[in-house]
Amino acid sequence: MRFAYCALLTAPFFWHAKRAALPDGRLPVSKLNSKMEFFRNLSKKRRDYVAFLDFVEESENALRELDASNDAVWGFRSAVRSHGPQPGMLGFSCLDGRRVTARAQVVGTLNTATGAWQWAWDSSSIDRTLTVAAGKTREFGVEKRMERLTTPRFAATLIEAWGYCAVACALAGAQGAFTEASGPGLIFFIFDEIVITNALRDAAAGSVESSSGSLQDFPQSGM
Repeated sequence: MRFAYCALLTAPFFWHAKRAALPDGRLPVSKLNSKMEFFRNLSKKRRDYVAFLDFVEESENALRELDASNDAVWGFRSAVRSHGPQPGMLGFSCLDGRRVTARAQVVGTLNTATGAWQWAWDSSSIDRTLTVAAGKTREFGVEKRMERLTTPRFAATLIEAWGYCAVACALAGAQGAFTEASGPGLIFFIFDEIVITNALRDAAAGSVESSSGSLQDFPQSGM
């Protein structure tokens, strides 16, 4: 099977080589170099794509760990999204009465009607201070030749969109990720600098204190 596959790939090369051969049967050096360069580039692109898929899988596994850690510490999966104390902040209300805030960054958006993903760094409607992490993801993509991280918009599924969000989370060293509906689609966030407060106790005491601080003492490898 491998031989047949190689033969299929190289067949066009030899067919073109025969047509381009000199009268004495020799292939012009320029033509030979051009063909060999084509195959080298093809192999290189394949290696880059495989490396990208491996990185996405690693990032997704890390995000799952973060998700589980956040859920164990403050009930992330059952918490209700609430208004953050200021722009650029996420807020969550926990079932046990605790309040959680975190600094947020926008990774990108997925239009669920058209199946189109757009990186936050490409959107003019998102404040630039909220797209720093997305911009760093693009820079990493340029360095590692990962086209999906440098292409502004393209078709994607919900599962793929979570993969891109996981990559941004890993590169930013964030503590978790979150998505919410907006218009015809979803906005994907990553967050860090988590602060947990006991809202019921604070209301009774007439002050606001941090009950757990940040999650820096918990696993940071994190969906």
